[in-house]
Amino acid sequence: MRKYTSIFAHAEDHHVIRTLQDLKKAGDYNTCLGLFCNGIPVGSARIEMKSFKKKWVHTTSTGLYRGMRRKGHGIELYRALIETARNIGAARIYSDDSLNKFSRRMWNTKLARLGYEVKRVKGGCATPCRHCRRRQRYYIDL
Repeated sequence: MRKYTSIFAHAEDHHVIRTLQDLKKAGDYNTCLGLFCNGIPVGSARIEMKSFKKKWVHTTSTGLYRGMRRKGHGIELYRALIETARNIGAARIYSDDSLNKFSRRMWNTKLARLGYEVKRVKGGCATPCRHCRRRQRYYIDL
């Protein structure tokens, strides 16, 4: 039985981040969410402020550690990101602006299967060109 735990903390002094105010004080590059499966580190990601006034955040630097891919840990990492954003008081969470094919599939299909209402950011070309598909962004209203 897998038991997933996560912690969202300041990277330098390891203070746990519990609110958007804590996230704003920590700064964008000083936070890290770590995911653990039965106490073993599986992956990490960052949540950064997009708009403090609107309470919007976005994910970045999301990744699983070596040897942890293709085992179902990725969906749990994204679930931890979304639930952490909800717990700290965010109203909306955006994907990173540069997604690889695995992350794009996660936002496009897998998160919707979990019951999250994933929306695509409008913009770009009228007919999606190669560049616009690569820069596709998604968001979830929390």
